Amino acid sequence: MMRNLFLLGESESSLDCCVCPSLRILLLPPSSNSDSASEYVSMCMEHGLGWKKLKRLKSELVDGDGSPKTSTPLNPHFEISDSMIGAFVIQDNDLVLVSRGGSIGLLPKGFSETDALQVVTSVPGGISSSAISPDESILALVSQDHGSLFIFETYCWSKPLMKVDLGRGSSPSRDSTTPQSSSLANDKSHISWRSDGQFVAISFCLDQLQTIHVYNREGVFFSRLEHFPGVISGGIAWRPTGCSTIAIPLSLPDKLCVALIEKNGLKRADVQLNIKTNNISTTKIMDIQWNSAGSILSLSLLVDSHEQIICLLMPSNHSWLTKFVRRFNVNIPYQMNWDSFDPLNLSLSSSSSFIDFKFVMRSSFSNCRLKNDNGNLAIIDGSTLNVTPFRKMKVPPPYSAYVIELDDVVRDICFGEDMSLTIITENESLYVFVNIVSEKDCVDVNRSNGIKSGCVSKDFINDVNYTLFLKENWNIGINYNNLTWIGHGNYLVSNSSCLYVITDYKKVTKKLILEDVIFNIIFFQGVTLVQLVNGLLFSYQDSSVVPWIKCNKFPEYCPIIELMDDQILLGLSETNRLYANSHEIASNVNSFILISDFLLITTNTHRLKILKVDNLFIKDSEYVRSLERGSRIVIAFESTLVLQMPRGNIEVISPKPLLIHSIKRLLDSNEYNKVYSLIRKHRINSNILVDHNYDNFIKNLSNIIEQFSDSGLCSLISELLEEDVTQTLYKYSYSVRDDKMIENKVDSVCAQILKATQHNTEKFYLPLMNCYIMFSSKRLDSALKLICKLRANGNCKIAEECLTHLCLYVDSNELFNVALGSYNLEFALYIASKVTSKDPKEYVQFLNNLKNIQPISLRHYTIDKHLKDFKGALSHASQKDFPISEEYVSDLVNMVASQRLYSYAMKILSIKNELFIPISEEYGNYLFAKRYYEDAALLFELSGNKEKSLNSWKRCGKWRNVLCHDLENSEQTCLSFIEELSTEKKHIEVAEIYLSYLKHPEEAISAYLQGGHWQEAYELIVRLKRNDLLEINFLPTLVAKSSEYLEFIHEIMNTFTSKFNRFETIIQIRSSEKNITTESNDLDEDAFSEGSRVQSTICSTSQSLTTVKTLESLKSKSTKARRKIKKKLFSSKKGSEFEDIGLVIELHSLISNVYSYRSEIHELLSALVRMHQLPLACKIQKEFKNLIELVGSSVDKIWLKKPLEFSSFETSKKNGSTTSFFKSYIPPYHILDNNLRFPPENSNILWEIQLLNNT
Repeated sequence: MMRNLFLLGESESSLDCCVCPSLRILLLPPSSNSDSASEYVSMCMEHGLGWKKLKRLKSELVDGDGSPKTSTPLNPHFEISDSMIGAFVIQDNDLVLVSRGGSIGLLPKGFSETDALQVVTSVPGGISSSAISPDESILALVSQDHGSLFIFETYCWSKPLMKVDLGRGSSPSRDSTTPQSSSLANDKSHISWRSDGQFVAISFCLDQLQTIHVYNREGVFFSRLEHFPGVISGGIAWRPTGCSTIAIPLSLPDKLCVALIEKNGLKRADVQLNIKTNNISTTKIMDIQWNSAGSILSLSLLVDSHEQIICLLMPSNHSWLTKFVRRFNVNIPYQMNWDSFDPLNLSLSSSSSFIDFKFVMRSSFSNCRLKNDNGNLAIIDGSTLNVTPFRKMKVPPPYSAYVIELDDVVRDICFGEDMSLTIITENESLYVFVNIVSEKDCVDVNRSNGIKSGCVSKDFINDVNYTLFLKENWNIGINYNNLTWIGHGNYLVSNSSCLYVITDYKKVTKKLILEDVIFNIIFFQGVTLVQLVNGLLFSYQDSSVVPWIKCNKFPEYCPIIELMDDQILLGLSETNRLYANSHEIASNVNSFILISDFLLITTNTHRLKILKVDNLFIKDSEYVRSLERGSRIVIAFESTLVLQMPRGNIEVISPKPLLIHSIKRLLDSNEYNKVYSLIRKHRINSNILVDHNYDNFIKNLSNIIEQFSDSGLCSLISELLEEDVTQTLYKYSYSVRDDKMIENKVDSVCAQILKATQHNTEKFYLPLMNCYIMFSSKRLDSALKLICKLRANGNCKIAEECLTHLCLYVDSNELFNVALGSYNLEFALYIASKVTSKDPKEYVQFLNNLKNIQPISLRHYTIDKHLKDFKGALSHASQKDFPISEEYVSDLVNMVASQRLYSYAMKILSIKNELFIPISEEYGNYLFAKRYYEDAALLFELSGNKEKSLNSWKRCGKWRNVLCHDLENSEQTCLSFIEELSTEKKHIEVAEIYLSYLKHPEEAISAYLQGGHWQEAYELIVRLKRNDLLEINFLPTLVAKSSEYLEFIHEIMNTFTSKFNRFETIIQIRSSEKNITTESNDLDEDAFSEGSRVQSTICSTSQSLTTVKTLESLKSKSTKARRKIKKKLFSSKKGSEFEDIGLVIELHSLISNVYSYRSEIHELLSALVRMHQLPLACKIQKEFKNLIELVGSSVDKIWLKKPLEFSSFETSKKNGSTTSFFKSYIPPYHILDNNLRFPPENSNILWEIQLLNNT
């Protein structure tokens, strides 16, 4: 990974007072100056306890019950000290001690110096090595002669679970290419368990040849190591975290390396140590260990028996880099022990001291948020620093753009905002590299700067301009970490809880003491923050440290922090929560970075989220895209994001929000050429050039045309769309606009480009072609005219290029047709010969025949008809010189009829034109067939066809027009109309015909009386002075109609009462059912099953959803079908699902009918009073008034005063907005049509006669 390992803290203490919170047990050899009587074994038994020292113990062998053994092959005494090769804590916290002599002893939990040591078993011949399984249930032992492997169960010591002969059938044959000998072979054996305890690896010497075997948990042989040169020195270590890799240290004559072996015995890789030593041959690897996460491989080396080197390696894209080196001058080497809980905590222990190292993993890169920063990322590899400027090039690890070679191992580095790079090595050397522009910028430049090319050319190195500015001894007298640049030549470093201020590169000018250990220091644009291990945040300003007033502490500890500005600090916690000051803005986050106006985060669910810094606390405001599993952010720039995969390779992506942000910035600065390069490279829709700021685009159109190449301008034009991409495709990067969308954007932009380029058609001929093509109605004729013009001016080559370009967008046959439509037959011949694939025999003869047609109007008519431009053909046929013949007339009439060009023909043909009459008559036939009888009658009148005109007037019912024209058969015509009008109950028109045309007033009076028009009939009788007709015709008809109205009123009243009573009954039944359900839900929850309520809710919901789906499906059906389905669905049949809704519909219809009869009742009552029929009139008025009152009193019980949605009834019930009638149930009015959700409108019509109320 692109991270370095930095020392966060280092503490050294004596063994008497130190506390080891993670090591369960630790064996140490005796000190060199102690005598045999006072040798010690040092052990730490449980978490948090201090070290216990046990004196040299001697114990007689005892059985489990405490009785002495009479005979035993074991040694009579159990020696502790240098004879100890292993001590383990098993599951019940008992201590198991293994001696080299072969004895295995057991001390109980909470033992003291006086406790007796119980020897539980022994191994004949002695023990070479031992190791306990990770689950502490199995102990593996190798005999002293490396001949046997013993496996014991820790809860049963009576006999071994398995004894394996290491040499049986598995001894590898000697290979002549393997230069091992007895003098080089390591005679020690080593055991390493896999982290899951299923396999164990044994390294031992067999027949003077070092070998490694792998066995499973039951001792069954699994694999043997392949042959490779070198001597296995030190131990072997099985990598944890589920990996099948075994690390094996090898000593070769010219180098030291570590072999990584798979469990099947095959070599996976070789790791060569990048450590400078005086003599490789005297350097030996003493120990090798993995940390608990398997991310760090630690090695302990011994040089010339007096110098110890601790080396930590980390993987980087299938390579291994040296991240930390520490040298010690010791007589007795330190033992390495990794914390089993904290994978970045390493302990070194000896017989007299204990050193604890606390590490932290951090990426070392410059501040990419600065505009002039190259995004340099530095990776430490021993005494080499690999640097890559990611803004200029992307180089995957372990390679780099350039390499800085130093004289010792790199200890700490930091980048400054002045583009400087500060490096400090383990030998306290200070290197300062600066990025200069010219030699006068730096006078103390050492040109032998140690920078070498990595995987790039020397020309790139010269362009980097990184030069060694300063190299001095940096022995400041303190053990420091957290090197942070805060200004030119000024730094902050920390040591435990002390903060030191360094000026002029190496002068310690101030020491500040804080309340806890300092974890990290960050600096950004003048703001410096210090975070302690307890999470407290402090601000360094004016040579003092004060609590940061914006946020003194995150809700939880955040090891990774970054300043967004002087107000907001971002922190990523160990639980993957991302905080902005004290507010949590995201969870499940594994990396983040700030760039421009965005916060980029990656999650453990393999997603990239991009949040605007202005909307960090707004939900659902992020842009999300998928990533490869395990991706983490390395660095980011304006439009580029660099990610690293778990296997180490890098991936460079350009997320759309970052790209659009960069494009917006470039568009605002009118750098259209750069924008076009971006959108072509990343496939961004080019409409953003126009939609970002249309007015500015049009204003700078001339500059855009100059910046773009012809191909670029053509691509821009061809990709134009009507939609505004800033509100569709890229709406995330744009706010909602208040201005209106541009109408006909494509036509408008093409018109502006035409206007800007038409002055130089020879230069911009291709963009002009694209503009003509992109118009909503293609202007191919204009494009061909331009080509014709170019040919006329002698630019035949350009004309042919334009024609070829047009053929990319338009079919060649269509071009030929457009050229033919220009009526220029020579140009059409040119187009046909250049772009079409037709045989010349086809189009040459065709064009020659057209040339011979005369007159020109007939030729144009023929061409238009061939091109199916029927309007053009009709237009040419309407010209004066067009030859009119029976053949052409018939052809034109058929063409107008087939293409429905009637309206256009009526528009262009004059009434004197010979084509007018046949075409208008054909148009009339068409309208008559479509049942537009009145329009057809008018056209037939224009064409002079009286018979068809009369027939059309009759069909449309315009009897007055018929009678005006058909004077010969007027009486017969009148009688036929009277019959039709009587059937249609148009009694007033029947009476008019009798009076005006047939002169039969008595028949007219009968027609009035039959239609109930009492006032008109009475006036006509009076005007004719025929009072006898009042007694003969008027009164009997009036009395008969009154009886019919009384029967009608009684029938309506009975029907309404019956249906309303049924409606009330349904409401009461369903309300009672709902009350029972409500009461049962209010009881104790234990009384009824929760599932029954859920099931009831689901059933009612499913029924409602089914109804809604049925109603929504009606939208796609015809009116007749909708009426049929609704009638079936809303049936008022007793017991139907929507019986209440069906009754509402029927009651609505009844009430509407009652209201509509008020005017008729009023006229009837007036006629009865006039004819002195007061008793009958009073009876009718009283009955109808009772009906009106019945209907009015029922309206509020059928409909609510205010319309409510079905789903909101419960809320209205609680608020008391429902009527007392609807106590618990309300019909689902929302499924009705809008006009049925309310009662019929009751307009104030004065229908009563007051005279009758007092009678």
